[in-house]
Amino acid sequence: MQNLWSLTRRLVVDLGRATPALAERVQPPSLLLRLEGTSPVFARLHRPFAAQVLIALGLGIALGLVARQMRPVADGTPNWLTSTLQTIGSTFVALLRVIVVPLIVTAIIVSVANLNQVSNAARLAGQTLLRFAITALIAVSIGIGLGLLTQPGRNSSVDAAAAAVPQTTGSWWDFLLGLVPASFLGLQTSADADQVCFSDDYDAADDEIAQALLEHVER
Repeated sequence: MQNLWSLTRRLVVDLGRATPALAERVQPPSLLLRLEGTSPVFARLHRPFAAQVLIALGLGIALGLVARQMRPVADGTPNWLTSTLQTIGSTFVALLRVIVVPLIVTAIIVSVANLNQVSNAARLAGQTLLRFAITALIAVSIGIGLGLLTQPGRNSSVDAAAAAVPQTTGSWWDFLLGLVPASFLGLQTSADADQVCFSDDYDAADDEIAQALLEHVER
């Protein structure tokens, strides 16, 4: 808790929204500090992030194995545990998609802003690409290995013909052109992670506004 408030004061100073003297006035609530030092709940929650990830991973694997053993109910309907895990997983993935664009945009802005402090930008760019390629290779290897080991779709009721990979059309040049949107407000939501879109909501709101204006004029 003390580290969190220290980081908050540092961010206030870095953003230039307050002077260091004013930032020093931002003190953590004493009640929370007392709870952190005395409450067993705070003591149990105060674990490293890596440990929390491993605990959550183990819990997810255990619940997944239990859901597999429970079998579907009548007519192939998933059991309650499978449905709950699917809902939680879909919600988590949706939340990840929401923060992808702000995360990438802020990362690019910070990186470009810090380029003036780098003496050898070309070397840094090469090291960044190399590390990105290595981490991507490790992530893909882990995903393929776990998929072959656990076979998550073995007991699935999905039809193999319906889940077959559709025939692809177009060329690599068309793919590269598709990454560039025609307009900022015209982005379309799709399965591609490279295009993040909100134009459907914008178009719907635009249609509602136009309809309201038309009704007002007709009156």
